[in-house]
Amino acid sequence: MAALALKQELDRFLAKKYEEKILDTQFEQLQRIQEADNPGFVAEMLQLFIDEIEKQILDNIDPRKLEELKKMPRVVDLESQIIAKVESYVHRLKGSSVSVGSYQITLACNEFRQAGERNDMAGRQKALTKIVNEFYRVKDVFKKVIELEGKIYQSSSAPRQDETSQYFASSSRNN
Repeated sequence: MAALALKQELDRFLAKKYEEKILDTQFEQLQRIQEADNPGFVAEMLQLFIDEIEKQILDNIDPRKLEELKKMPRVVDLESQIIAKVESYVHRLKGSSVSVGSYQITLACNEFRQAGERNDMAGRQKALTKIVNEFYRVKDVFKKVIELEGKIYQSSSAPRQDETSQYFASSSRNN
């Protein structure tokens, strides 16, 4: 009974996030490929996304980096190299965001690309700020999904120490 109530809570939570356009239908497809023999698949994918993107944001797309470029003497080659690196990262981020159904991050990545096409540095900075903000918003959503998925799994299965139950146990300790 507890598993059913938790599943309904997860469904309501996700419905709200679809309505708020934080998630899109790609997230539903991700859920569909989760199989009974791997109930932690979605949680694992979301945690990988969170960990990798958070590291990459800190390393590559801190909007202050572009602001610093504007203050530097014009060293065109250096500026071009840094912008190219950020553009490459944003392109990869867009692909990752699409694969997990993170709609707002995908939109922000598109805004960054469009600003680049216009050679609009202020637009790029605005888009990078939006990417970072949307990441932290979707991170909270994904953490909640991981938490609920873990509770559903734990309440619907007999106690056992297989890989999935160990994952959910370690995941809940990391929050």
